[in-house]
Amino acid sequence: MTEATAEAVHTAERLVRIETSQVQLVDSINQLRAELARLLAEICASNTQAMSATVTMRLECVRRGEQSIQMGRLLAQHDDRIEAVEKMAPALRILSWIGVMLGGSIIALIWAMITGQAAVVFK
Repeated sequence: MTEATAEAVHTAERLVRIETSQVQLVDSINQLRAELARLLAEICASNTQAMSATVTMRLECVRRGEQSIQMGRLLAQHDDRIEAVEKMAPALRILSWIGVMLGGSIIALIWAMITGQAAVVFK
């Protein structure tokens, strides 16, 4: 073999090694792209889950706030009702006293009729 042929063979071997390395690099780059795409999908999925959890927590806070407002309204209504009942309390005391007196009178009349001390006469 001549020196030129040996040089050509050596250069051809180098080109084959370079092409093989280039193919391996392209394969590695494609694998990296696939891995990066998978990681990006996972990150997007976890971001979506985190955003969903955040939205759920915010909605829960809003719901609890609405419940608090409703409870405040109910408490205000109950306070108004209690004030109305407190205003009527003296009148109710007087009415209950009158009822006790009327009941006592009827019981006394019945007792008097039983013992013969009173009589009901119809004309």
